[in-house]
Amino acid sequence: MIKKFYQDTELKMKKCINTFISSINNFRIGKISTNILDGIKIPYDKNCYVLLKKISNITLKNSNTLSITVFDKKFVSIIKKTILISNLGVNPFSNGSIIYLSFPQISEERRKELLKIIKSYVENSKVSIRNIRRESNNIIKKNLKKKIINKDQEYNMQNQINKLTDYSIKNLDKIFLEKEKDIFK
Repeated sequence: MIKKFYQDTELKMKKCINTFISSINNFRIGKISTNILDGIKIPYDKNCYVLLKKISNITLKNSNTLSITVFDKKFVSIIKKTILISNLGVNPFSNGSIIYLSFPQISEERRKELLKIIKSYVENSKVSIRNIRRESNNIIKKNLKKKIINKDQEYNMQNQINKLTDYSIKNLDKIFLEKEKDIFK
């Protein structure tokens, strides 16, 4: 039971870190990648959405331009509208069934702005990890009251959870520092 509890807590914290990583990978920092469009969902039917990469072919045309070859021409205008409202900071233009996204070079001011946004993501992730710790500690205390575990087990479990929390937060800080270096290259 103790091992499973620890593994469950560890899994929750890893999911939190992975969510943070996937959210900051969507930020464009000097170099563009087709991954920037991974989270874009296009309205397919009334209540149905489909990922952009499922209905098109996304390629890197040059260092600043992505081309999106749409499989069905009827989606071109819908894709353009979705990209406009997706907060990528780019205006799509099309030529038939091909949509082009031309990304400008990032200014120093925009880099600082991105860093502030990513810092807020780090802080939110740290809060989530601490909340996971708090929930775990509450469960440990309830188990102690129910006499499922003893005082020594409580101490050891809380100690393990605290170590896991510290490790997860250090991991977030490390990822943030790497991203910061990447931003200011």
